[in-house]
Order: sequence, then structure tokens, then C-alpha cells
Amino acid sequence: MNLWKINDLKSALKNDIITISSSLKSEVSEIVIDSRKKTISGLFVAIKGEHNDGHDFLEQVFENGAIAALVEKIPSKFENDPRLILVKNSIHTLENLAIAARNRFQGKIIAVTGSVGKTSVKEMLRTVFSTQGKTFATIGNLNNHFGLPLSLANLSADYDYGIFEMGMNHLGEIEPLSKMAKPHVAIITTVTSAHIGNFKNEEEIALAKSEIFSGLLSGGFAIINNDNKHIEFLKTKAAQGNNFHQITTFGSKETSNIRLYTIENIDINHSKVSLRINSAKDQISYVINSINEATICNSLIVVACLKLIGKSFEDGLLALSKLETPKGRGNIIKTNKNNLNLTIIDDSYNANLSSMVAGLKFLSNLKNFQPNSRIIIAIGDMLEMGVVAKSEHQAIAHYILENKIDGVFLVGEMMAELIPLLPKEKILAHFNKSSELAENLLSSLQDNDILFVKGSRGTRMDKIVDKLINN
Repeated sequence: MNLWKINDLKSALKNDIITISSSLKSEVSEIVIDSRKKTISGLFVAIKGEHNDGHDFLEQVFENGAIAALVEKIPSKFENDPRLILVKNSIHTLENLAIAARNRFQGKIIAVTGSVGKTSVKEMLRTVFSTQGKTFATIGNLNNHFGLPLSLANLSADYDYGIFEMGMNHLGEIEPLSKMAKPHVAIITTVTSAHIGNFKNEEEIALAKSEIFSGLLSGGFAIINNDNKHIEFLKTKAAQGNNFHQITTFGSKETSNIRLYTIENIDINHSKVSLRINSAKDQISYVINSINEATICNSLIVVACLKLIGKSFEDGLLALSKLETPKGRGNIIKTNKNNLNLTIIDDSYNANLSSMVAGLKFLSNLKNFQPNSRIIIAIGDMLEMGVVAKSEHQAIAHYILENKIDGVFLVGEMMAELIPLLPKEKILAHFNKSSELAENLLSSLQDNDILFVKGSRGTRMDKIVDKLINN
């Protein structure tokens, strides 16, 4: 794929480039910032980060297939190398390339943020909108001040849809991303206390999430969770400014534009969902490849997007039955280890109280299809909780009991708070590190157990899943 012709690149970066070789003729297929990434005709942007400087890895970059590199300094061993494009500032150059990519793009842009579920929603949108036209979406979780410009810079002009995830840890981080992406649709999945350690309160988190509306184009659509307690504030923020924005709400409340009516679990992987759109008398039903209530609720966002900017509503709904859950975000893994048949729910990517509760409810649904199985959970510390860390962890005990969890493995200092709050027979063990549990877990499991694994990224609960599957 020819993403950038050299002349277009020169034109887009005319105010950034100091020197560029006239011998550079090839077209660029992708933009990369990771020197380890294998590429074919890629353009590497050398960025100096907190721990590494991309300028130190140019040799590796070219070995991995890059045809050129944007640099703000030229290492001595690369003097007069025609593959180097000298610029004033690498980060600003990447941002300007992203802006140029957005300005030439004629399709529709969807932007997604939220305390929980933004990556899952982004992947759901990717699957569904691929039935509507040529669709590009953020790879992985490249959603910050580096990731979003990198994703935009890789947006080819011939796509019909671009779907971009936007994350944040502080106030003021989403606004520049939204203004760069200029979305036609801006989505907030929900607002909870995730990352609250960096904020005064949950209201400030809502304010930070609402920054996604700052770049929303005039006449664009804001999609907001009607079941969230911050709904009125978010609607007010979406309506602010000189641009007219149409607001669509989703949820179970009667006032929701996309209203969830019923969920019928069909089997371990599928549910039938019924909803109504804008108080219409007729219900709309579709099958989704999930029995996770949180995933099903998030599918209402996709339905809203289809109605607003999709081309074939029916084709989009059919695609929901073919969803694939991203690794570490609740995907179900069937495996046999030491003659034990196990069902692993890998939700190890991240955690906060809302997603933890959603996961425990999901386990209750799963047990309906495996009534003779024990439900065992391995849960690690929820990080970035700040002053509410203790209370947020203690709150999990209630949901463990409510959802009839059979056994609990605890990992980390804060998860130890649950020990006095749970019956002794439910606590199987407590470890300081996930690697320790990974080495000792199998001896406590039984045939046909359902094992749920979850924790914040910093706890590395994925090591437990890897140990059971790969070793």
C-alpha cells in the first residue's frame, strides 16, 4: 500500500523539514515509531522518550525494512545518509503528518473514549464497519499523545471509515487529540473512578472525558451512556460551543434513544439482544457473539453508529454475531493442562471496580452453561486508585459473595484487604506477585474449573494465563 508519496510527504511537512535527499524516490507504506517493528517501505520517526531515544536504533530500523527515517539529529555514523530526513522536532513532525492525513481524508471519523470498554468498542466498531466500507482502526491501544498521531498518520486517503481510541490519565489530554482527529462521531462509553488517583473526584474524570466533544465537527454526533450518573453533565458539555451537535443516548432507561429491552443467552458464546430505537414500536433483534452484559451494552453504541453513519444497517447487525474478543479483555480459552479441562476467562489487560464487577456478573452467566463447574477467580491489585484504593478493593468482597464465586486467589498488597471480608474457605491463597501465583496455581485447580483472571496492567496477571496455556 502506498500511504505517502514522497512529494505529498514533502508538501505536508514543508515547514518541518530542514534537509531531505533528492535521491529519496520510493513511496512510504506505513509510519512507525517502534524500531523493533518489521516493515516494508516504512518511514521511521525517531522520538526521544523517557527511557529510549529512537536515534540510537537507526541501524535496527533499516535492518527491519524502513526506507527512511525522520530525525531531529544525525548520528555520526549516518552522516550524509540519504535515508535520513532532518526535521526541527520529531514529535511535532509526527503531529503535522497526522494533521495532513486527516485533512486529506474524505471518509467518516469515529472517536471513542471512556473509563471502561473503549478498546472493546473500538474493535467492535472495526468488525461491524468493515461491512460498511474500507475501515481503519487504531492498532492495539495506541490512544495517547504519541499513539493517536501515529494512528492518524497511517490513515490512508482511500478509507471510508477511521475509528480512533482516545485515552487519558489527566485533564487536558483528550482535547488536543480530538481537535486533531476532528471526528464526525464522538463516543463516551461510560465514566467511572478508573485512574481516579490522578483526579480530584469522579466529576473531574467526566470533565476530562467530555473533552472528546471539543473536536467534534459541526453537525456531528455525540453518543453517551444514558445509564451513567454523569449523563446530564455530559449532554451539557456535548451541546456547548458554536457547533451544533446531535446527541444520541444508549442504555436501559426509557429515555434512551437506543434502549436495551432484553438479553437472552443462547449458549456459552452467543446472546440474542432486543432493543428499540427512538421509541419506535417495533423491536430490533440481533445475535451477538458474547454473553458478557458489559459487551452487550456496548453493542448499543455500535447500533447507534450504524444508524447515524452506516450504509447497510442489516449487514452491520449480522457482523455482531462474528465478534472476536481481543486478548486479555474477557476472551474465553478452553484448554487442557495436566489432564484438567479448564475454561479460562482472560480479562488480564486492566482493571477497575466497574470492570471487575462486570466480570464477576459475567461469570454468573457462564455458570448457567457449566453448572457443575467451580468458579475460581485470580484477581490482582487495581492501580491508580489514589485515596479510594482501600475502599474500592474492599468493595469487591460484596460482589464475590453476590455472584457465588467458589474460590479466590489474591495478588498484591491491596487485594489483601479482602482477606478479613471473605469466608476463609473461599480464599485459596494470597501472593505478592502474579509470577508467584502462576507457579503455584495449577495444584489448586480441579477438572472443569472456570478460572477468571483480572488485574491492572502493572500486576502482570497475563503471566498466569501464559503459564497455563503455553508452559
